[in-house]
Amino acid sequence: AKAQREYAVMGMLLGLVVTGLLANILQGIWVREAIYRRYIAFLLVTLVNLLGINGLAGEFLLPESPFWANHWVPLGIILLVIAGIHFYTLALDVANAAPWVRWVYRIQLWMAVFCLPAPFLNFYPEAIQVLLSFFLVTTFAGTWRIFQLWQQRNENAKALLLTHFFIVGGNLLGVPTLFGWLHDQFWLLYGFQLRSIATLLILQLILVNSVRSMQTKLTQSSIEIEIARAIAQKDSAEREQQRHFLSMLTHELKTPLSVIRMRLGAATPTQRMQAHAKQAVQDIDAIVERCAMVSQIEDSSRTQHCQSCQIDEIIHNILIQQQVTDRVEVQFAEGALEIIVKSDPLLLRTILSNLIDNAIKYTPPQKAVKIAVLLGSENGIECICIRVENTPAKAGVPDAARVFEKYYRASGAHQQSGSGLGLYIAKALAQKLGGTLHYRLQAQRVIFELCLPI
Repeated sequence: AKAQREYAVMGMLLGLVVTGLLANILQGIWVREAIYRRYIAFLLVTLVNLLGINGLAGEFLLPESPFWANHWVPLGIILLVIAGIHFYTLALDVANAAPWVRWVYRIQLWMAVFCLPAPFLNFYPEAIQVLLSFFLVTTFAGTWRIFQLWQQRNENAKALLLTHFFIVGGNLLGVPTLFGWLHDQFWLLYGFQLRSIATLLILQLILVNSVRSMQTKLTQSSIEIEIARAIAQKDSAEREQQRHFLSMLTHELKTPLSVIRMRLGAATPTQRMQAHAKQAVQDIDAIVERCAMVSQIEDSSRTQHCQSCQIDEIIHNILIQQQVTDRVEVQFAEGALEIIVKSDPLLLRTILSNLIDNAIKYTPPQKAVKIAVLLGSENGIECICIRVENTPAKAGVPDAARVFEKYYRASGAHQQSGSGLGLYIAKALAQKLGGTLHYRLQAQRVIFELCLPI
């Protein structure tokens, strides 16, 4: 019955160590973390020692090799010292400790290495007495280092101090037997085993906390990297916008400014030159006005002022202002004239001005621009739709995927003065008014259609 109880206790101890060993190996953290590799080596050597100390190695693993069975425990204890020193050197951050602490750990390591042949040369008892005597010095140096970590508010200092308490306690229980002062093996055997298990459990908790801390830091680092990447992308996008803006201004202002310069340099300007200069000033005004409008849209600095709007009056005023009444045909569907839209008249006028101005600008002189005001529905909502239709000139048709993109202009459109902002503004303002602006190409006719809810 006593043997069965002992085997049950041994099975529990070995099960704990094997479970810890497998759990740490399967987690895979040891691949990238040196401290985990050293801890796994420490667990493995502890398991070897427990098998030897409890007689399981000689009884089950090496029953036919008494030479190696007899040397199993001595070698295991020396290897345990080596593995423990390797592990605690990282766990206690000995590399950043006081010089004398570093030297104590180095001496202990080399002493253990030099003691490895001792079991085969028959001076193991003398060697282990020297080794374990100096181990007390190493334990004191480790405790000193732990108190330093405690002062530095290291999160693992308390747990490390507890492990050293078990190490010192286990050593004190076993030292009298190792020095021959006690002939009973009880304290040596069970003191070592209990110390080992308690130490491994605490070290496991330390490593679990370290992993959590590392994962938290990695998560925080990932968040910071994503934030930095987003900021960098935003800065890059802003720089690209500024580059586009300056490129557009440089290109589009150059022509009207040269016309104005020509007018100012002429002693007796002709009527035609005067008209061109006046148009150049209007072009510059239009570019500046559209840039200001884009700024207001993106900053959301302008609030809407909705009121009753008569579509025919707005279109008529735009045609008179742009002096293009002879080039535009306007048609109203039945009942469309009576419709009054609740909208912001300034924003609505801006959208229609941009659409009509684009149509006039990019239509051959002999062709007319058609404006149709229709009644329809969109997504189940009744709407009034203003369709602006024209025949494309040499500038060609705009790209459907980019037509509403800021600063976009078709390759042939640069012959005319413009900012590439008109359709971008029209699209944004249509959405602001709760409507939609569509573009399509139908029978070689360019069609823009603004739909506003009634």
